[in-house]
Amino acid sequence: MKVEDIISELGRGGMRLPEIQRKYVWVRSQVAKLLDSIYRGYPTGSLLLWDTTQEIIFKDLETRIGTNAKADFNPKVVLDGQQRITSLARVFDPSTARQDRIIFNVIDEIFESYSPRNASDPRWIDVTQLLANEVTELDVLDRLIEAGIIDSKDKALKNEVHERLKKLVDMRKYQYPVEIIREDDLEIVTEVFIRVNSGGTRLREAELALARLAWKLPGSIVGPFEKMEESCLERGFDLDTRFLMRVSYCRCNPSEPLQRSQSILE
Repeated sequence: MKVEDIISELGRGGMRLPEIQRKYVWVRSQVAKLLDSIYRGYPTGSLLLWDTTQEIIFKDLETRIGTNAKADFNPKVVLDGQQRITSLARVFDPSTARQDRIIFNVIDEIFESYSPRNASDPRWIDVTQLLANEVTELDVLDRLIEAGIIDSKDKALKNEVHERLKKLVDMRKYQYPVEIIREDDLEIVTEVFIRVNSGGTRLREAELALARLAWKLPGSIVGPFEKMEESCLERGFDLDTRFLMRVSYCRCNPSEPLQRSQSILE
């Protein structure tokens, strides 16, 4: 699936995130590395989607792409690849705040997080502006010539930079391998979700329990836990969902030995 097709599907509501997916957590340096890998044609993993007729509670991407989209068909559910998909959507979204964008040095071929210092240097271009069609390759070339970065008579350098800009635009054609699960058994899908999202790190008991409960009780688990987490944070307590899940477990099992409850909290 091409990157441009992924963005198109998100825009028309053809791909959605289930509520169980964690929040978008990537920082800009990770997005810059992703773009660098795509630019150079390196593998960046695959996507796992779920094609189902089950009624799923969805959550919005942290981007305006696809906001209020109402598909007249069952959207594919993203089980693995949320961080990359959201990152790409934010890069293609012209409403993404400037300080959250990625810039590209057309001379050194380097991707970096936006900074006012680099942004003032004409060698650095805003990737979103180019990919969202706010500027063209020729616009960028003209700006580089006007700034004296490229000598208009230096055809070799001009062609080289133009090729880099075309390569940047061609990132839209980068293809992701996509696997699609067509299975309505929630037990199986939950197990698949847990395995592919473990990222090589063993999921703890609380995380497993939360994932299973969220699939079985859509709309009743994730939302309340996130609200509780936000309320705790507002009061100065940085407690994550895993901790709250453990506390709930201890609360619901008061007859267990104290040592058992302490071990769960630890």
